[in-house]
Amino acid sequence: MTSWQRIADVLRERYVTDVLIPGRIDRDGTIPRFAPQPLVVFVLLDDGALRLESVGGFGQLEVRVVNSVTLDGVELFAAIEEQEEDELALASQSEQLFGDSWDRLCTTVRPVTDADSRPEEGVVKCLALELESRYWLFFDPTWPFGIRVGNAEDIRRWESEYGGQTGTADGLLRDIDALLAGLLPTTGPTTSEGDPVTGEWTATRGEGFVIAPLLVGRALTGVYAPEWNKAEEAAETQLASLVGELDARYGPHRQVGMREPLFRHIAGTPMPALFQALCDEDLLGDLTVWGPIPTRWLAVSLNQSDGDAPMILCAVVADHPVTEVLPDPTQPGLDG
Repeated sequence: MTSWQRIADVLRERYVTDVLIPGRIDRDGTIPRFAPQPLVVFVLLDDGALRLESVGGFGQLEVRVVNSVTLDGVELFAAIEEQEEDELALASQSEQLFGDSWDRLCTTVRPVTDADSRPEEGVVKCLALELESRYWLFFDPTWPFGIRVGNAEDIRRWESEYGGQTGTADGLLRDIDALLAGLLPTTGPTTSEGDPVTGEWTATRGEGFVIAPLLVGRALTGVYAPEWNKAEEAAETQLASLVGELDARYGPHRQVGMREPLFRHIAGTPMPALFQALCDEDLLGDLTVWGPIPTRWLAVSLNQSDGDAPMILCAVVADHPVTEVLPDPTQPGLDG
């Protein structure tokens, strides 16, 4: 078995080069036919591989770090090898899933767990990986024929069917786990990312940090009190609930204000890149911060750019302490 922390560390350190699906070659017809049998799937790395296997009656996904690709330990594959007329093969999926054959770093690791999962043993409900250039891989073991390998659209379909990301505390914590396990840029510049279809903001990455929305509410255009107040109260309640969950995990939080970054943003004066990125995205809510975890810092905040805009609950993960920006004594504040 491989612990989940080990799996996340390996994905941060190594390049994903291919996804291999085993199957049987049927030579009964005029042209041999490859019949996939994805009871196990391999995520090939530049050093070793991840072995994914459907376990628990096709209800869970066991992930292991392995040195090489073998099909040992699966009864169906052993039976196929015993038959003289059949043979096993591995099908490469990189060009289908990545768009080309370039090796890619994994930037986001998003495991989904439930009551039957055992992350300490590498067993999760399903797994989503985001690679460079925003290619997503999704591995779903609940398919009757083995592990279904898909992309971002398959993630959305699964979430819609099973409620995997509905803004519940568990869903928000899963997103935070994925951000904490993901790769952080080691150099600049700061870049903002958007959904290729809707253009909606999806993340901002800069040297040593990432900022991402956890939950985006509905637009409040034309909404007035008391409905507007109810929307605000609901968002604040969700933030408070999440902070309580994170306090239970990581200990007491501390507050980092956004007053000085706002002043500097209005005045056009320099500030640390993380706070500049928050201001550029109109994420001006005070930060609730934990860390180190164990070598990263986590912050969450609730934001609304104007009265008509949606409430946005966002998260920050950084490889350096997130601390208060102090006033610059050489610059006047907004108070004069």
